Amino acid sequence: MSYELYTTKGLIMGGFPSGESDKSFCVFTRELGFVWATAKSIRLSASKLRPHMSNYSLSSISFIRGKNQWKITNAQLHQNFFNLLRGNKEKQIICANIMVLLRTLLSGEEKNSELFDIVSSGLYALVDEEIKEDKLPVFESILVVRILHNLGFVGRSSLPAGVGGGVKLDADLVESFVPHKKELIKVINKALHASS
Repeated sequence: MSYELYTTKGLIMGGFPSGESDKSFCVFTRELGFVWATAKSIRLSASKLRPHMSNYSLSSISFIRGKNQWKITNAQLHQNFFNLLRGNKEKQIICANIMVLLRTLLSGEEKNSELFDIVSSGLYALVDEEIKEDKLPVFESILVVRILHNLGFVGRSSLPAGVGGGVKLDADLVESFVPHKKELIKVINKALHASS
């Protein structure tokens, strides 16, 4: 029996041990949506997959659909955001918070390339942009509002002007929203309350 191979970029949001040396991963992919997938023998020190499947990484991942679940056959690391943010605990916390939010809100295999691009470009901005520590909560709020808007929890009429996903998330945008921090938090709280 032959299996179709799917290769797509994926954000690795976490995982847990499975069996003696396997591991199941929670992955948000660009082409397949949110999937749980197992990698055989990945916990062995000799595993070639292991360095490419770290938590909070962006990798190109090859999957096949087994009888009951997705299986990971290959991966190629692009960025390990958590390692790139080493030395900046506040940015690492934001990275982790975004992954937890996605795990909470996403369910099922539904392709959402736009959301994938919003999140991955946001994580790249978190690494690359020189954002002052006291402005990081505003950065996080903008990214969370974009995620919630994409998923339909924040309507266009409630979306603060200038926050839209087409606008580059950089230090200048963050600075411009510092006076509107409370408005962003209000929008987020309302959306999360409605989603629960």
